[in-house]
Amino acid sequence: MGVAGHPFFPGGNAAKGDSAAPLRPLVLLHGFMQNGHAWDDVAPLLSDAGPVCAPTLAPVDKDHATLDDLADQAHVAIRRACAEAATSAAVVVGYSMGGRVALSLARRYPLDIGLLVLESAGLGPRTEDDRAQWARRNRAWAAHIDALPTMEAVVDWWEEIPLFASQRNASAEAQKKQRRMRLSCDKQALAWTMEAAGAHTMRLESETVTLLARSPFPVHYVVGEDDAKYGRVARLLGEAGVRVHMLPGGHNVHMEHPEAYASCVKACIAQGAQASGRADGDFSRIFR
Repeated sequence: MGVAGHPFFPGGNAAKGDSAAPLRPLVLLHGFMQNGHAWDDVAPLLSDAGPVCAPTLAPVDKDHATLDDLADQAHVAIRRACAEAATSAAVVVGYSMGGRVALSLARRYPLDIGLLVLESAGLGPRTEDDRAQWARRNRAWAAHIDALPTMEAVVDWWEEIPLFASQRNASAEAQKKQRRMRLSCDKQALAWTMEAAGAHTMRLESETVTLLARSPFPVHYVVGEDDAKYGRVARLLGEAGVRVHMLPGGHNVHMEHPEAYASCVKACIAQGAQASGRADGDFSRIFR
């Protein structure tokens, strides 16, 4: 399923019977400086909800590094997963950059998505001035990645970004796995992705909110209680009627708290439909 060699976990049959309706596959989309193995601790916990596929998304060259290019890669995995599961649509889960990819999928291939879960994903720039500012920053970051001598130097720099500070509270083994995964990435491909698929390339935030609020499939948003930046996004979506779930942790909830995260995703699947205007948890601390 998906590209050969990428993580795949066969799904159980929650209904316990050959006559039961087939379970939708779960397609998990990783973040920047990651690969499909980012989901290794979560995927087995989700497999009783359906077969799980975690493709690696990476540009093949500089001219094929946009969000739409990465979404096309993800779409291949979705169609293969659906074909093997004998279903018409998948549960798509996107973390951070993977959430941006999932939003491209939602615009271009909405009939292939049965339910969408976004984790710590941005919605795009609020204004064109924001877009220009983010583009300058991302071009500078891409140049910095390109200029650093080794992937170890890139990872050292990336891990010091304040957004990832709470990941130091994750288990030592989880931190080691994440660092190994980051070190395995291709430096040139990361620079291409930063420039061509960064948040500055997205539609405006207001357009994305409208897309999700009017979505033909249920949409859920997961945010860490310590992630103030994406807490604002969660509040905006909650006000638009998207179901929001606040869990322990920071920007990467599924890495920091895989059991709680898997339980949340399975609850989203079980609910089957978004509850307008509702949110799980007390958002007063991050919704200032």
